[in-house]
Amino acid sequence: MNERQLNAAQLACLLVSTTCGIGFVLGTAEIAVHSGFLGCLYPVATTLGLLLLAMCARSLWAGRKSLWDWFEHIYGPPVGRSVALLSFVWMTGVLAAQIRGGSAILAMTGLSPLSSMLMIACLLTGLSAIQLSWLSSALAFCMLLCNAALFYCLIRSGTVGIWFHAPLQFLHALHSAPPGRTAITTLSVAVMVVCGADYQQFLIAGRSPRASTLACLIAAGAVFAIGFLPASAVVATSSSLNLANINDPAGAIPIVLVHAFTDDSANGVRSLVLAVLVTTALGAGSAVLRAMSSAAIALTPNRSGTGFISRAVPVILASLVASCGQTIIDMMVDLNIVYMVATGPLIGLSLLNIRLSPHAATLMIVEGFCIAVVEYLLHLTRVVTAPGAIAGIFLTAFPPVFIVTARARLNGRPLIIGRITDHRNSTIRATFKNMRSNPYNPSDELEVD
Repeated sequence: MNERQLNAAQLACLLVSTTCGIGFVLGTAEIAVHSGFLGCLYPVATTLGLLLLAMCARSLWAGRKSLWDWFEHIYGPPVGRSVALLSFVWMTGVLAAQIRGGSAILAMTGLSPLSSMLMIACLLTGLSAIQLSWLSSALAFCMLLCNAALFYCLIRSGTVGIWFHAPLQFLHALHSAPPGRTAITTLSVAVMVVCGADYQQFLIAGRSPRASTLACLIAAGAVFAIGFLPASAVVATSSSLNLANINDPAGAIPIVLVHAFTDDSANGVRSLVLAVLVTTALGAGSAVLRAMSSAAIALTPNRSGTGFISRAVPVILASLVASCGQTIIDMMVDLNIVYMVATGPLIGLSLLNIRLSPHAATLMIVEGFCIAVVEYLLHLTRVVTAPGAIAGIFLTAFPPVFIVTARARLNGRPLIIGRITDHRNSTIRATFKNMRSNPYNPSDELEVD
């Protein structure tokens, strides 16, 4: 992304529209149908991630590099491409959530599920090629209309107070939630925001580091406020609309909105509401697809890739994930956990200023990825329960470190070849600064067989 002309307001709109897409709105409501305000955990965790991202915004803007570009600069092309592939994997889950939500909305117009998904896929592919500065205003307008419609539902039912008391209700709901699942979901979503290329691409495009930092803070406040609207609307209308017994909980918000405009004189109002919801899904999806396209091009030799193919392949893969029957939030969280397990040890060592040999870094990523994928497939096929799968995935984040370390010691070769920064200044900014001065060197290749 070469555009560096977006101000704080435009960046904040892009960050919020990327966050508050249909995966966010429908996914939160889907959980709220049966668990009440516990469905707000995802928005709250996202808010935390945006606050953390604000701390890194200046360094990301100065570096002008995505996460895989940083690792390629330090460890060479094999590691950079591995991280790009893993980023591609977890963003597939995010894109799948937008496709799942958008197709669920289109299905309410009478289209078949397959036709709805195909239409969303085609629209996403086209929108991802639009210039960011043009896209931000349109997406902000659609997002505003979407949330205004939800607020209108609360006003119409006389339950606006539910939204104002939602944060307290959320804290109360946390007491009955499984602590392990809550902690892991919060950590996973927060890391997804900080390390996500779909968010980083906007900060890099900022007019100045101050604009990028301010945009993160504005977006965090907006997401926190908006995040309680879907659950509030569902809780307020659950009994009157009998939402607990609908076939697809992901369609709760469209049902609520269509019902709110049932008495209006023209059906065009309801059609407009559905169009705004679909456009919101497309906005978030297109932002993610742009980042996935960059990751796909980074995987090709000499970074030469066809623009259409680099956008079409992610849409096809995300459509397959969207048809697997998972909840919208699980689509995003589970694949992100695979990414965290595979790259987490290497990212952690980098933040500790420890630089591995390129071969050891690659081996650590590959082994972590293989273990995490097995756990993900066990969860997807329901061989193990969700809490068991999540706990198992995080426990398997540690074996790659010990496996690589043991192999290095058995072969008598050093595992660590240096430090990325010195001990006098080990902040994140200093880490990024010193990464530029300690690039990958082919002579650093050490065999760790």
